[in-house]
Order: sequence, then C-alpha cells, then structure tokens
Amino acid sequence: MGAIVYLIDDDHSFRTALCRLLRGADFLVEAYPSASEFLKEKRPRDVAGCVVLDVDMPGMNGLALQEQLAGNRSTLPIIFLTANGDKAARALAIGSGAADFLTKPVSKDILVAAIKRAMETPRYAG
Repeated sequence: MGAIVYLIDDDHSFRTALCRLLRGADFLVEAYPSASEFLKEKRPRDVAGCVVLDVDMPGMNGLALQEQLAGNRSTLPIIFLTANGDKAARALAIGSGAADFLTKPVSKDILVAAIKRAMETPRYAG
C-alpha cells in the first residue's frame, strides 16, 4: 500500500476540494471532519503517511491532536493547513515537531511539495 494523506478539516467543502486536488496529484487520501473521527480509525503502524490538519476545529483542535499523536508515539508527519494561524500557534506546532505550517489559501505546488518533503523525512518514511 502506498503512503496515505490523512486530511482532517471541519470545513466540508474545503475538505472535498482538497481531496480532489490531492488525488489529482496521485496521493491516496482519507478525509475526516474532526480529530475525534480520525482517532476512531485504526491504522497500521507500518503504512507511511502524512497528516494535513487544521488548527481550529470544534472539539479537539489540531494542536491537541498533535500532542495526542506524539504521546502515542505516532511517526506520521503533521502539516498544519489553517486560515487562522497566528504566530503563537505556528511556534507551538513547529516546536512540537510539525513538518510544516501553511496558511489557507495555499497553492497546490506548495502543498504537494510540503507533503512530499514530510513523507521523505527519514523519521517518517514508512
């Protein structure tokens, strides 16, 4: 199985559009409307992937999910993609190990490059 992009964003229309964009760039994509829905799914630990994650979501926000994944020793790289990224959130995300922190809207080329770069990082490579 190839690497999977796990997209977590509460905005349905944005999530749908981004799924199409990423699939068009030859990524396998699994999309979730919330952090809790993502956490409900069991994923094999040996499958390479990347999480593309919004910061501000109802319930568990993106930074809290990042913290929980780190506590679970997840090796999935996280790329934050948010419309509400302030300097404090960016600093916290990157300081906690996020592979990147991008602001919406983002160009396809920048996002695809960030995902490829994150998946190629030795710590994360499947």
